[in-house]
Amino acid sequence: MTEPELEIVIVSHEAAGLLRRCLESLARFPPALRTRVTVVDSGSTDGTPDMVERDFPEVRLMRRGNIGFLAANNLVLREMTAPFVLLNPDTEVFEGALDSSLERIGRDPSIGMVGCRLVTESGALDHACSAPSRLRSPLWLISPAWAGTIGLPARSRSTGPAASTSSNRAKSTR
Repeated sequence: MTEPELEIVIVSHEAAGLLRRCLESLARFPPALRTRVTVVDSGSTDGTPDMVERDFPEVRLMRRGNIGFLAANNLVLREMTAPFVLLNPDTEVFEGALDSSLERIGRDPSIGMVGCRLVTESGALDHACSAPSRLRSPLWLISPAWAGTIGLPARSRSTGPAASTSSNRAKSTR
């Protein structure tokens, strides 16, 4: 594959069913950009990595022990130059969610990170999306310029797409 224009990173541990729904939603509603999806399996014993390898051969799979969420993300993030999405395995992406996020972050170079709102499977706003817990979004699009810095960005916004929990679903709110 040529260099991706967008990297989607999913860290999974013992979440085969949820991860399957997540990957199926990405296949159903892919972004317009050339995208690479990487799943870092963190020591699952429930067949998660075998399911990814067998049913989603286009997905890059990294099998690791249970090294923790941050360390698993960093395995992939170290090597990337494209904007990236950190996606939880219990997230389902809706049509336009990723493209909407990319458009928003691309319009203003001072924005380093774009998150999404959470909605439940019924479409209701999820409690985790309330103001005190904005950083709990299951989908974060992060620009490469911001990702290379240490500390907090000068400015970040949670705007645009939404995602849903219990399988979280990301969707455009345009």
